[in-house]
Amino acid sequence: MEVSITNFGATVVTLKVPDRAGKATDIVLGYDTLDGYEKGTSYFGATVGRYGNRIAGGKFSIEGKTYTLPKNNGENTLHGGIVGFNKKVWKAREIAGKGGESLEMTYLSADGEEGFPGNLSTKVMFTLPADRNE
Repeated sequence: MEVSITNFGATVVTLKVPDRAGKATDIVLGYDTLDGYEKGTSYFGATVGRYGNRIAGGKFSIEGKTYTLPKNNGENTLHGGIVGFNKKVWKAREIAGKGGESLEMTYLSADGEEGFPGNLSTKVMFTLPADRNE
């Protein structure tokens, strides 16, 4: 088993797993180049945020205060806005462990980014188990 992950969007680019005959096959749908991920409109393998799905009308309220977001899906905000987490460069750190190798990705979304309130510290952990039969 083999995985390729980029810190652009904390995105899984390839995941090669053996088929019935033992031949490694990539099972991830994605772009062939970084340019595709930078300019593409799909979220192939990416970590989305601050919100996964649509926010109707591109606005929401918390404790009586309304927040207006940029619309990138008709009249809605999809997956965090125009420049969501899938278009950000994340900090990456490899972590070795007896259970397998891990890659920790972190990103700080600052207050006001894409119209969202408050700072949001985000961490995603990708792990390829030592026992590839798991």
